[in-house]
Amino acid sequence: MKKGFDEAEAFGTEITKREVIYRNKIEAAKTSVVAGLSVRGVLGKRIGFFSTSSLKGADIETTVEHALRIAKASDEDPDWRSLTQKYGKASVERVFDNKVDGLSAKDLIDEVRLALDTVREVDASLDVTKGYITSNVLSNAIANSHGCKLERKETFVGSWLSVKAGSSEQKGVAHEIRTSRLWRGLRTEEIARIVSERALKMVKATHLASGKMNTVWRNDAYAGTVDAVLTRTITADAVQRNRSPWVGKVGQTVASEGVSVIDEGKMMAGVGTRRFDDDGTPQKRTPVIEKGVLRGFLYDNYTAGKEKRLSTGNAHRDVGTFFAPLNYTRTPSPYPNNLVVKPGDASADELIKETRNGLYIVETIGEWLSNPISGELTATVASGFLIENGELTKAVKGAIVSASLFEMLKGKMDLRANDLENSGPVYAPTTQVLDMTVAGE
Repeated sequence: MKKGFDEAEAFGTEITKREVIYRNKIEAAKTSVVAGLSVRGVLGKRIGFFSTSSLKGADIETTVEHALRIAKASDEDPDWRSLTQKYGKASVERVFDNKVDGLSAKDLIDEVRLALDTVREVDASLDVTKGYITSNVLSNAIANSHGCKLERKETFVGSWLSVKAGSSEQKGVAHEIRTSRLWRGLRTEEIARIVSERALKMVKATHLASGKMNTVWRNDAYAGTVDAVLTRTITADAVQRNRSPWVGKVGQTVASEGVSVIDEGKMMAGVGTRRFDDDGTPQKRTPVIEKGVLRGFLYDNYTAGKEKRLSTGNAHRDVGTFFAPLNYTRTPSPYPNNLVVKPGDASADELIKETRNGLYIVETIGEWLSNPISGELTATVASGFLIENGELTKAVKGAIVSASLFEMLKGKMDLRANDLENSGPVYAPTTQVLDMTVAGE
């Protein structure tokens, strides 16, 4: 402020990261500590932003001066209101795990050995094609000229395991990704066994004929598709730029009465749960679709100011980077914290029995090629199983499945299980989707 800014904000990050990369043996293990600071300053309606990876006093001084020069050279932003004035902390649970904080590189190596031993126990011929495990202890602090002065500390762990069975002529591949705030959330032995057994089954996978099929999506696979077609269109910036199919539809019925999609900002142990967002606003529960009715969108401080309303606590500086949240290098934008598709009461097995004949989808690729504006969901089935007479039978792969998100919301995804799992910021249950188009052989 002494340099002449009308408003100013500092945002700092420190991450202690441990990671192990492996295949059939450990290839690398390292520990790193990364820290940085960004400065956002305002002159009238002109914004300057600059960041540094050095916390030395002289370098911070230089960062402030760069931000000031950028602000002076910038055009005015007519939509600018102010930096965060309604700041504070929410009460959240289980976002920090002392076990993760106390981990050593040896602890991660022991976990990798557990994964490798489990794979070999299932079948010694299996090939681990990719393995990765990481732990992060993340600290953030934010202060601004309106009196905001907040700190938070969180833990985060993630793993990726890909296994191949068979030969180059006839092979089966399966993989699993897990992210959690808690060390026990990785479930390493269980996941290694699941992915190994599925890879063996996929060796004999067949291709489907083209046509229409009822499908059941495994929870995290369905969460991934919701992430691809929904998360970037329910943010206020997408709506304000007219880049969302939901423009002008608040208050309208857009889904079946049983469908609710809620951003649970204070979800216990949620991967996106924080005491405050990256603007300094307390996180909260924000309904997006409630009992089929579109209730609203996700706002950060800037997009809320454009509409003269309050932020929903959805400011993120690390959009889509759950494995390495180096968030001081960007300005905030709205994004889901923990976007939850309301689960049902049935078990996944009951959904499969209810479907009788169809396709159980376990893994997909290419769902990111879906069109969130038109609502056209498209994905390639990397691994799945036929459902015949309510039972899982033959392994299948390679088919492309597609459907309209809007039709799905209005009656084709009404049957959902009670088993929430996440893919990135989205939590979803195992879900039945009716009458999907299948492009097979």
